[in-house]
Amino acid sequence: MKRTRTRTPARPTHYSYLHSVLVWLRVLTVAALLLLTLVFPVPGGGQLPTWMFLALFAGYVVLID
Repeated sequence: MKRTRTRTPARPTHYSYLHSVLVWLRVLTVAALLLLTLVFPVPGGGQLPTWMFLALFAGYVVLID
């Protein structure tokens, strides 16, 4: 019996465009939040600075991308 290879369909080009737009949206969101936390500092939960929570969120964004 002859094996036939199945091809996975190529991704449409708009997927790569959408991915790059979402990456920029995430980066700009983190940058805007960082700017806001530095301009208007408020204590976070447990007396930790808010920018520390934002740094954790930025690390998460980097990991999922």
